[in-house]
Amino acid sequence: MVQIKKEVIRQKILSVAREEITALGYEKMSMRKIAASCNISVGNLYTYFPNKEAILDSIVGDFYYTIMSLEHANIAMPSSINYSGFKQYLATLKNDLVDFVNKNNDMLRMLLMNIKGSKYENFKDNFIKKYYDFELKSLALLVNTSSLNNLPSETLIKNICHMYLNLCEIYLVEKKIHSMAR
Repeated sequence: MVQIKKEVIRQKILSVAREEITALGYEKMSMRKIAASCNISVGNLYTYFPNKEAILDSIVGDFYYTIMSLEHANIAMPSSINYSGFKQYLATLKNDLVDFVNKNNDMLRMLLMNIKGSKYENFKDNFIKKYYDFELKSLALLVNTSSLNNLPSETLIKNICHMYLNLCEIYLVEKKIHSMAR
C-alpha cells in the first residue's frame, strides 16, 4: 500500500513539473512550487528527486534518447537524395512528420522550446549533428563509393534537418494558438 502511494506522489510530481515546464520553461521551474502543488514538503520532494535535472530526465530523458537514436529514420531513402519520386517522398515525409508531432506534441514542445538551462538545451544542434551523420552513413550505403563526389553538400543536409525542426516548431506553435482560440 505504501509503495502504491509513493508512485502516486511521484507521478503527481512529474505531472506538476511537466505543467510548470510547459508554462514557464525549465529555468523558471521551482521545486518549492512543485512541492506546494503536490501538498508535500520540499524535503519530501527531494526524497523522490534529488534536483530539477532528475525531474526533467524522468519527463523527457527516454524520449530524447529515442529521438537521438534516429530509431524511426528512413535509411532506405535519405532525405538529401534527389530521385524521381521525390514529390511522393516529400508528401509521405510530411504526413509522417505531422503524425509524429501530433503523437509527441508535449515532449517535442518541451525539447524544442522549454528546456533552456538544462542539459537538453542543445537538442536542436545535437540532433542536427546526429542527423547529418545518419545521412552520410545512409548515403554511403546507397551510393557507389567511387561517386562520393556527387554527394549532397553538408550545408544541404544540415539545412534539410533545420527545416524539419523548424517545421515542427511552427506546427506546435500554430497548433497551440488554434487550441487556445477555441
